[in-house]
Amino acid sequence: MKQLFSVLFLFVFVSGLALAQDTPTLFAKGQPQVNPPDLDVLYDQTAGVGTISEVSQNFEASFDIYDCQGADDFEVPAGETWSIESIDVPGAYFNGVGPANSFNVWFYNDAAGLPGTEAASALNASYTDPGGLGAVTVMMSPAIVLPEGSYWVSVQANIDFGVGGEWGWTEHLPVNTESAWQNPGGGFGLPCTSWGYRVTTCTLVGTAGYTDFAFRLNGTSGGGGGYTVPEVLYYLFDETGGTTTQNYAVPGRGAAVANVNGGLTMGPTGQFGSALIGSGGSSSTDYVGNGWIPDLGTSDWTISLYLNNMPAGTGLNYLFGGTVAVGWRCFYSGAAGEYGVLMRLTGVGGSDITVPGVGPGPSVLTFVYDSSGPTVYGYINGVLVVTMPQAGMLNVTGTDEFKVGGYGSSAGMPAGSFMDEFRFYDRALSAAEVEATWGISIVPVELTSFTASAKGNDVKLLWQTATELNNSGFSIERKSAGSDYMEVGFVPGFGTTSEPKSYSFNDQNLRSGVYTYRLKQVDFDGSFTYSNEVEVEVIAPAEFSLDQNYPNPFNPSTKITFSLATDSRVSLKVFDVIGQEVASLINQELTAGVHNIDFNAAGINSGVYFYRIEASGVNGAKFVDVKKMILLK
Repeated sequence: MKQLFSVLFLFVFVSGLALAQDTPTLFAKGQPQVNPPDLDVLYDQTAGVGTISEVSQNFEASFDIYDCQGADDFEVPAGETWSIESIDVPGAYFNGVGPANSFNVWFYNDAAGLPGTEAASALNASYTDPGGLGAVTVMMSPAIVLPEGSYWVSVQANIDFGVGGEWGWTEHLPVNTESAWQNPGGGFGLPCTSWGYRVTTCTLVGTAGYTDFAFRLNGTSGGGGGYTVPEVLYYLFDETGGTTTQNYAVPGRGAAVANVNGGLTMGPTGQFGSALIGSGGSSSTDYVGNGWIPDLGTSDWTISLYLNNMPAGTGLNYLFGGTVAVGWRCFYSGAAGEYGVLMRLTGVGGSDITVPGVGPGPSVLTFVYDSSGPTVYGYINGVLVVTMPQAGMLNVTGTDEFKVGGYGSSAGMPAGSFMDEFRFYDRALSAAEVEATWGISIVPVELTSFTASAKGNDVKLLWQTATELNNSGFSIERKSAGSDYMEVGFVPGFGTTSEPKSYSFNDQNLRSGVYTYRLKQVDFDGSFTYSNEVEVEVIAPAEFSLDQNYPNPFNPSTKITFSLATDSRVSLKVFDVIGQEVASLINQELTAGVHNIDFNAAGINSGVYFYRIEASGVNGAKFVDVKKMILLK
């Protein structure tokens, strides 16, 4: 009797602790305070700010089921490109006084009126909070560049509930589409484990009529089409030790592969990966070319390239050029002066432009020709350093091959110097786009790993990308012995990003056998490429079993796992302590293997419950088991 009393006392004591534990809540009294803008305002949705804030937070691991995001929509007008440098967000701390560790800001493409694929993000971003109450200004460095289009912005605080409490985003009167919200882990028990409209779908209502969130976007606006891959030439020089390099431009001019001729080589180290290494030899033999003869005429253009390890002195070395008959070319030092770069434009109807201080590097040099001026601009590392107005339109039309790393028959790149990320556009990049792109590599989707592993009846696929360009996402395809590939799922991509990204996909409830998977990477224009194949074997369990639910105690959801040694008719039910049935979770035929069932007890009172499984195998085997679980609200 004493032992039984001790067990009961321990259970009551532990249960009491669990019931006393605080959990995150959804609302707080908001802060109508809006920080004054420190930059030009691109979009302002703060005039109708409310007084209630809804949680939008990344919690510590023990509260992951409460992680959630709010989002609201906006438009970048036609013909504009926005460079977003900060966002002002009215908000409030509650169940604590903060402060947040940092903030996450996502920009999503609109997908049928809800957040879709990610367009850009600033994760773990720094912020200011002048009043210390949660009305914040989040900085984005580098700036987020968005071309014209429909977008959603999501702001989420990184804050530990057990230390600083919660942060909520203050609501706003309706402006465009109703705001969105999601709680993937389902901890709040609302019907939005994926994006849904905050009020009408998620039932997350603060003040009646306030269906949006308040925010203001700050930065600069210009014309152009956002950062996309160059249209003429784009060389990465990552084929270390090779004699050819891919032209990644879309659609590209000349051949898809350029020859690396003579004494020029590719190897460490460039701005990203490998680089073109200069030889100092004659451009007659030492140059990169793909057969393209310049045909731009009087249209706009932009040329950008990374340079490093450039020598001192005034020895002249050519970097690129074409149209020898008229002398359109670019060289280092010589008449440009020590460490300078000069582009000859007199032969194409203009005035030369000299950019000083390029060497010794590392430097990213950018020339932009805007025919509406007409003007040529020179940038170093995204910063405008020289503006050269032109008396008339430039006419870049040639009769001979455009060369990179040299020009004509003169001395090419200095020996031991490095060139990387050579980009040639057929348009004039805006100042915002130059600033946003000089320090990133705009390359196609580069898959760095792809693996598959089996656990029970499920297969988990993991893959990573180093960079992505116009990546709509990945179609997951599967086949088994004697069958063709079929699509079993789709995972959205990150659009264009130079940061490594990780992906996962769970293929569930498979029969035992050997399966082969591949990824079909799809661009926004519908073009696609396939990954390598990976193979995995799903092995049936040797015996029947019923596992303890997890978590336990739980509120309001828990997972029940069981194993079937053979295909079986399965019944899984939940009973209260007096034997009354409160839920029927499964009553159907299931394949052999491991199965996971989620049980949501949102409509059930706290207490002790029992779950019972009955399985009748096709081979005549019978299995019955019962386990206890505790619901604490």
